[in-house]
Amino acid sequence: MSTLASSPRAPSSQPPTRAALPLPGTSFVPEPFKVTLMRWLRRATVVGVGLSLVAHVMILAIAYATPVQGPAQVGNLPEGTAGVQMAVMPAEAFGALEESAIDTTAPAIADGPPTALPGVDMAEAPGGNGLADSGDLGTVGTGLGGAGSGDGIGVGDGQGGSGGGGAKFFGVEARGQRFAYVCDVSGSMAGPKLGQLKLELEKSLDALLEQAQFIVYFFESEVFTGGNKPKWSEATGRNKGPVFLQLKNLTARGGTVPSPAFRMAFALKPRPDAIYFMTDGLFDAEIVNEIATMNRAGKKVPVHCIAFGDRSSEALMKKIAADSGGTYTFVPPPTR
Repeated sequence: MSTLASSPRAPSSQPPTRAALPLPGTSFVPEPFKVTLMRWLRRATVVGVGLSLVAHVMILAIAYATPVQGPAQVGNLPEGTAGVQMAVMPAEAFGALEESAIDTTAPAIADGPPTALPGVDMAEAPGGNGLADSGDLGTVGTGLGGAGSGDGIGVGDGQGGSGGGGAKFFGVEARGQRFAYVCDVSGSMAGPKLGQLKLELEKSLDALLEQAQFIVYFFESEVFTGGNKPKWSEATGRNKGPVFLQLKNLTARGGTVPSPAFRMAFALKPRPDAIYFMTDGLFDAEIVNEIATMNRAGKKVPVHCIAFGDRSSEALMKKIAADSGGTYTFVPPPTR
């Protein structure tokens, strides 16, 4: 045997690797992936906990260094700044509140039959069923029947237009916007009766609303218009003034001839919503038919008839009122 063959081999200068140097009697097996993953997760968890602790320490340090205004500094708020009001509920009261039960069965509105409203008897209402209405409703007349200080009986429903309110003459109310007054100034009206007529007419005109229109016819043997204006006048102070002035110098004379005044009233354009007819004496019975004929020729106009101090024309005036849908009223003569 040669010496070269038996001499030991010189050691290598590089260390053997794990793969190159398996343990004696074993073979190399790689580490499972699951084990490697769990090892990295444990390391990441430790790192995360450490970072979280560092962050919390920094937040607490910043919070501690930041000044907070306490309740004692509320008085130092800028002027005009409202403080926050807080109320503290004792523990006992809070406990009682929690234990209290709310009754949800009680109705919000008490049960029971509805309260009955008072009934209204239309027969007793102002102007109801064409009956006389003695109530004073001011310038706006709502009664549909006759009224007055005497024993007037309404025999119609008092038709009329709208928009002007109403009128009232010798206590008799009329509805509508346009009102014609046919007033007796014959010789029998001299004295206190003429004075009463002047007072009632001035009061009636003065109460008319400005939206209303009026015209006044004074009749005796002839006819003339109040304020010498033979057409509709707006119920303004400027138009009422000339009539009031005329009333001061008005005298009673002549006979009782109302026909021309009615012909003029029914010829107005537009027609009246109501006509007041006042007389203290007897007149021609043919006038009853004449008025009925004129009333059938156009819009029906209620004629409110007022017998002043004398009942001699009562039957004729009741007939006029019944035919036209107006009212009849007797007014006693003045006592003075």
